Amino acid sequence: MIGLNGITSVEVSVVDASAVDLRGVSSLGFSAHTAGSGALKWYAPKDLSDYTGARMDLKRAVGGDAVLSLHTDDGTLEIDAAASSVWIRLSPTALSNAGVTARDYYFDIELIRPDGVDAICAATSTVTVLPEITTST
Repeated sequence: MIGLNGITSVEVSVVDASAVDLRGVSSLGFSAHTAGSGALKWYAPKDLSDYTGARMDLKRAVGGDAVLSLHTDDGTLEIDAAASSVWIRLSPTALSNAGVTARDYYFDIELIRPDGVDAICAATSTVTVLPEITTST
């Protein structure tokens, strides 16, 4: 069902051993699935309990200079081991001070443990910063 390829974010829940529910996705307009043409993969969440820190660089180009560096040391990143998540904690002021504007950026994230460092995403990973649309304070 190649119609799923354009969906970038969806909440998924397991129905049973052979079915999942993609909340908010209707397959009514999709073409039929052809056997052997694709697969749905699921990866277990990464256990973050052994990590003591994290760092992330935001760049305009792969291999370019960091526009913004984030760290658990300064509170701009937070490791949430219970939720297997790394949270970004930024203020609009921090973004504007770094010259971060609405566009796509490249990033990498490294997790720090007492005996080493693990990269958890490729340096070609992308994030989109959207323009501010709210007017309230």
